[in-house]
Amino acid sequence: MILRLKELEQKATRRQKVAGLEVRAADADVVICSSDNVRFHLHKRNLECTTQGFPPADTPTNGEVVVLSETAATLEILFQFIYPRRYPDLGELESDSLFLVAEAAEKYGVSAAMYGCQFALRKILASKPKDILNFAAKHDYPSLIVELPQDFKVNTPLSELVHVLPPHIYQPWSLLSRTLDRCPATRHETSARSFRMQPGENTAGVD
Repeated sequence: MILRLKELEQKATRRQKVAGLEVRAADADVVICSSDNVRFHLHKRNLECTTQGFPPADTPTNGEVVVLSETAATLEILFQFIYPRRYPDLGELESDSLFLVAEAAEKYGVSAAMYGCQFALRKILASKPKDILNFAAKHDYPSLIVELPQDFKVNTPLSELVHVLPPHIYQPWSLLSRTLDRCPATRHETSARSFRMQPGENTAGVD
């Protein structure tokens, strides 16, 4: 029972660190509704200045409610990044919630949240390498791919990567993998250098 209470207290503390958005501002000029029917009364000017996924502030809404596909839990965290206030600590989120916020930040172009998510994702590289690989490949974050655990990069079959990685990352990855297959003794001594190739670099010799 004592352990259970401590778990509940810890979860409550995490929620307090990432919650606290005022969703019913008195002078709000746009209403956004989550997929689970929670309404956020926000300011168009803030959305215009801090995101790339919403129309300009002078775009009339005619009193219509803007409905988004994300849940209130995700939007409550995301919208904290559109106001000049202390941002929530995304590192306190559980990994599933973090990925939802990260995807929403990319979708709506919330730059501050996108930046914050990169720091938080680096904390779970070891525990969620495949999820981070998929996210990083989808949104073009090669630095996240470079920092994935070495054993994951070495041991993941190429068949699982060919439809995930962009060509400029897949090519050096496959070259390294094939080299290590020929020389197993070097498998655990290889550095991540081969994954830093950029588009246009010479990949001659890749079979």
